[in-house]
Amino acid sequence: MERAELEPDRLPDDRLPGLPTRLVQVLVAPGRLFRTLAREPRSWDALALGIVLAGLSNLLLPIEVWEQTIREQMTQFDGDMPVDLTVAARTGRVFGTIGVAVFWPILAVLTTGLYSLLFLFVFGYEGRFRQYFSMASHALLVAALGALLVAPLRIWTESAQFTLNLGAFFPMLEEGLAARFLGLLDLFNLWVYALVGLGASVIDGDREPLPSMGVSLGFALLLSLLIASFLE
Repeated sequence: MERAELEPDRLPDDRLPGLPTRLVQVLVAPGRLFRTLAREPRSWDALALGIVLAGLSNLLLPIEVWEQTIREQMTQFDGDMPVDLTVAARTGRVFGTIGVAVFWPILAVLTTGLYSLLFLFVFGYEGRFRQYFSMASHALLVAALGALLVAPLRIWTESAQFTLNLGAFFPMLEEGLAARFLGLLDLFNLWVYALVGLGASVIDGDREPLPSMGVSLGFALLLSLLIASFLE
């Protein structure tokens, strides 16, 4: 589903910028970035940077944080508490970092697949999978940066699983569906979903950004509600 208008004559200022510039653009000028990516899709370097940033967020956490996280998990599941958790904590940090390298590209593919189905087939947007994959790979840089920025809060709370989610703003909520639902709504992930909707409108070329962003966020909220329901 290609569109001729996505292949205009390229001017020097419209060429795909370097990765550092794209990292800044996805934060402050995502529409401009997505217009460039629609003409010249690229993904591999953005994926690699996302892996590095997300992996670094794990490596920055002291061993003590990983020990406390394991201790809380074992207490929650009534497991036997070993005296020394250092080895388990070091192993968890290593495998957690390796897991990021494996999971990050899978996350990009899943995000692209779900939103391609939503926009291309359900709502009839124009575009190609490669364009959506390029857009998602860059949008996910926001989540990677978010993990890096949250690292000091994870150290402060002594929890490697801490996220900046909407549930943190409603501590008065008792355990239940509402608390689980809000706990799944990470602020940086919501930002990513909004960017995906913006990217879909840019790739199509004839769609308004705000409705597309609303569709993307609404789909993410629906999925989060379903997951929260199954976690009961």
